[in-house]
Amino acid sequence: MNNFQELTNFLDKYDVKYIIHSDCVEVEGDLWLNSNNLTSLPESFGNLKIGGDLGLQHNNLTSLPESFGNLKIGGSLWLDKNNLTSLPESFGNLKIGYDLSLGENKLESLPESFGNLKIGGDLWINHNNLTSLPESFGNLKIGGDLGLHGNKLKSLPESFGNLKIGGGLWINHNNLASLPESFGNLKIGGDLWLSNNNLTSLPESFGNLKIGGYLWLSNNNLTSLPESFGNLKIGSDLWLENNKLESLPESFGNLKIGGNLCLYGNKLASLPESFGNLKIGGGLSLSNNKLTSLPESFGNLKIGGGLSLAHNNLASLPSIPSMNQTIKKDWCYIDGIVREIVSKKTLGELTIIKTPFDYIVGKNTTWAHGRTIEEATQDYHFKLMEANPDALKEIDLDKPMTHEEAINVYRTITRACREGIKQWMSGKIFPEQITIREIINLTQSAYGGKEFKQFFLP
Repeated sequence: MNNFQELTNFLDKYDVKYIIHSDCVEVEGDLWLNSNNLTSLPESFGNLKIGGDLGLQHNNLTSLPESFGNLKIGGSLWLDKNNLTSLPESFGNLKIGYDLSLGENKLESLPESFGNLKIGGDLWINHNNLTSLPESFGNLKIGGDLGLHGNKLKSLPESFGNLKIGGGLWINHNNLASLPESFGNLKIGGDLWLSNNNLTSLPESFGNLKIGGYLWLSNNNLTSLPESFGNLKIGSDLWLENNKLESLPESFGNLKIGGNLCLYGNKLASLPESFGNLKIGGGLSLSNNKLTSLPESFGNLKIGGGLSLAHNNLASLPSIPSMNQTIKKDWCYIDGIVREIVSKKTLGELTIIKTPFDYIVGKNTTWAHGRTIEEATQDYHFKLMEANPDALKEIDLDKPMTHEEAINVYRTITRACREGIKQWMSGKIFPEQITIREIINLTQSAYGGKEFKQFFLP
């Protein structure tokens, strides 16, 4: 009992109920010591046996006693939001039943013993100051997610590919310039986050990955992808936006993507002929690239959602003479968006197209999308006004107009958004039709009101 005096005195201070055994002090349930301004723990702290969770969050701990690794914890261990800069070498001896959270500390390194841990749930080491990981890290067995995001990692050990991860892997927001060749050996049950690093290339083994959820490679410096990339197994979205990709491997067309494919904001000037073989469960974005043409196979794409080609240098689509014409197999390309045509009809001079996602209304080179025919028609008329705003000066200030006509005039002159105007109108009573002069009087203190008056009454 004397051996545990320091420990029991500590527990008494926080009114913790415990049982003293010959070899340990047992807390049968959870032990919560969060938010107590703790700066240290007694050296004998490792003699504890805890049946549930151990919570040490939101304290001011800068270090842990060497005995800490002797702890036996039936549930989770929460050490996040402290000021830890290192962990004792014994840390790898810990017995933890579920999650281990070390996030939001100041850890600069992990002990070599760290790889001995077996974590039944998640392991969170996010938002620390780690620049590297011990070689033993690859020996870890993690039942849930592994979070390493928000550190300063410059590289990963070669053993990293040996990790056993039941959930997702988060390595985004680090300083990684490359990945070890072993990386492709990973089997990831959830999402893989590699966004916001400094990756310039991927190892050839990358195509061997099996990813149950999303693959995020956004906001890196990738200029190319390995030929093996087309072998990837991805359960949901693939995000490659905001890199520096100049080309895609021929194997890219072999991908089967359960969700969205985003290639927005790269430097692609062309696509491989195999691109048309892609099967994409969601949408496809190729906006903000340097595409001047598309492969003939493009029309064979299987896309579950929308397709955006805005902000490229395309003069035409395969077999299509004009950007605003109906594409073969009942697709249309309007305002940089490809849509399947469900039905099409003419109303007066306007063409109305119904797609699986919206309506498109217009003629010649002016078109607008909307959730309803009415919305699309209103935005079509707004675009006409926007193209020639000076023509509005010819409007009779006392001629009544509908609310929608008035909204379009106000938007054109003030650049106010439709939703903002609708919200301003909400709860106010207006005549069924309204004149420009009445609008001037009503909007004197509203957004854009002064600009609106100045336009008509300079």
